[in-house]
Amino acid sequence: GAYSQGIAGNFRYDFEELGMRQVWCSHYDGNIKRRYVMEKLGFMFHHTTEEIELELLGEVRTGHALLLTRENGEEINKEK
Repeated sequence: GAYSQGIAGNFRYDFEELGMRQVWCSHYDGNIKRRYVMEKLGFMFHHTTEEIELELLGEVRTGHALLLTRENGEEINKEK
């Protein structure tokens, strides 16, 4: 939707204007919607980190990191 298109525009700026090579994002276990949006934008799963302590919440969670490279982003944009 519009949210995904707006984010994709930001990534194009990051890669083309700022010369960035990678953009990272993460989500916690159970946040399926965030992962779906990130994968739709071209992010690929990279790794999982277990036992992340969230002191302010008094919780321990598992997090998943995803990576978007310029090449992945270009491939996704070609498909659209």
